[in-house]
Amino acid sequence: MRREQLIGVGIGVLLIVGVMVTLHTLDAETPLALTRGRTPATVPSQDLTVLIAGDSVPLHLVDTLGVVLEDTLGADLVSAAVPVCSMYGDPLAWPTGEPKGADPDRCPGLVGPTQTAMILEHDPDVVIWWDRLSTMPILTPDREFVMSGTDRFWELRAAAFDETLARVRAGGAMVVFVSTEPIGIGFVERCAGETSRNCAWRRFRMRRYGDVTQPHNRMLRRYAADHPDEAVFITITDTICRWNVSPCNDRMWNGALARPDGTHYEDRGELRAAKAIVRDMRAALYG
Repeated sequence: MRREQLIGVGIGVLLIVGVMVTLHTLDAETPLALTRGRTPATVPSQDLTVLIAGDSVPLHLVDTLGVVLEDTLGADLVSAAVPVCSMYGDPLAWPTGEPKGADPDRCPGLVGPTQTAMILEHDPDVVIWWDRLSTMPILTPDREFVMSGTDRFWELRAAAFDETLARVRAGGAMVVFVSTEPIGIGFVERCAGETSRNCAWRRFRMRRYGDVTQPHNRMLRRYAADHPDEAVFITITDTICRWNVSPCNDRMWNGALARPDGTHYEDRGELRAAKAIVRDMRAALYG
C-alpha cells in the first residue's frame, strides 16, 4: 500500500476511535451544557463573586475551593452552606420517621435566611448548588413524615426546588448544579458493626443512590438543559470515583481515600474535588 494510502487509513482509524471514546464517556451524568453545543460565554471578569450553598461537604471545602477559584478565575468565594441541612432547608427526618436533631425547625430557620442574606450582601455572579441531604426523608411543616423516593417526596422536592432556585437567583446569578456523588467506601470501615443513626443514614444513602440520589441529579440536569441561560450542570463523580457505583472507590494514586469517612473530602481529596469543580464549572460557563 502506498504511503499516502497508509496515512489516510491511519487518520480514519483515529477519527473512528475518537468518536467511540467520546460516546463512551458521555454517561448519564455528563453535563448537558457541554453536550448540547452550548455557546461559550465571554471570559469571566476578574472581580467575579461565587457563592457556594449546600451542606457540610461544601462548607468543609470552602478554604481550598476559594484558593483554587482565586488562582484559576480570579474569583472571590463566599459561603451560605449550612451543616446538617439540605439545600432546601427542610426539617429532616431519620428513615425511621423521627425528626433528625433536637430542633426540627433549625434547618428551616437557617437555610433560607442565610442564603437570602448572602445573596443580598454579596450579589454573586455564580451560585454553586451542592448537597447530599436533599435525598433524606423530610417532615412537612405540619410534621407529616415523607419517605425519600415516594411520589409525595418528589412532589415536595419539585416545589422546594422552584422556591430555592428563585431565592438564590434573586440577583440574576448563574447557578452551577453539582451532581451529588455516591458515598465513598470509607464509610464501610467507619460504620462496620455500628448501629448508630448516623451510620444507618449512611447505609440508607448507599442503598438508595440509584432510586433517590440519581433521579434528583437528573432533575437538576434537566433543568439546566432546558434553561441554559440560568444554570449549568456538572459532575465530579468521574474524577472522584473509579466507577459510578455506591459505595464508590475514591482511593487516590497515593493510596489515601478522597473522603475517609465516605462523605467529607480531606487533604489531597479536598484539592482534587476543588480543582474538578472549578475545571468543569469553567468549561460549562465559559468554554
